[in-house]
Amino acid sequence: MLFGNYNPSGKLPLTYYKSVTDLPEFDNYDITNGRTYMYFDKKPLYPFGHGLSYTRFEYSGLTTDKDLMTFGDTLKINVHVKNAGKYNGEEVVQLYIYPPRKFDFLPKQQLKAFKKIKLTKGENESVSFSLHESDFSFWTSDTQHQLVEGSYTVLVGSSSGDIRCTKEILVTK
Repeated sequence: MLFGNYNPSGKLPLTYYKSVTDLPEFDNYDITNGRTYMYFDKKPLYPFGHGLSYTRFEYSGLTTDKDLMTFGDTLKINVHVKNAGKYNGEEVVQLYIYPPRKFDFLPKQQLKAFKKIKLTKGENESVSFSLHESDFSFWTSDTQHQLVEGSYTVLVGSSSGDIRCTKEILVTK
């Protein structure tokens, strides 16, 4: 690994904050106060999903099979990833959604899918994901989990802080 014969591809399962002053009070466990990447609105030291690589990956051509998703539909997402670096490598392609701002408690972004791919230098791959209506549903009260209608942004990248491609879609019942 030290000489580039193997490319590290692990990703962080949490956010590393720049300072303890970026964190909410210790006795405040409400997730919406910025304790996780989904609600954190400052620049972290290392964002959720961050990882290191000896090579460089380029993302392009984010497409969806529809711009309007209705109740019961499946949304198919496709993005092209190219190893544009000098070494063979593995990448974890991460798909997030940014929901409409209808409720204060909705996350600013939420990981919905990821795929690990292995590409030799210069190689391209088309990476596909599927999202279902449950991926656009949130707890709107203590007892109700419902589809939240509105304009969503599909975000694809290398981490929650390194989004490379975006696409708007409309979700409706």
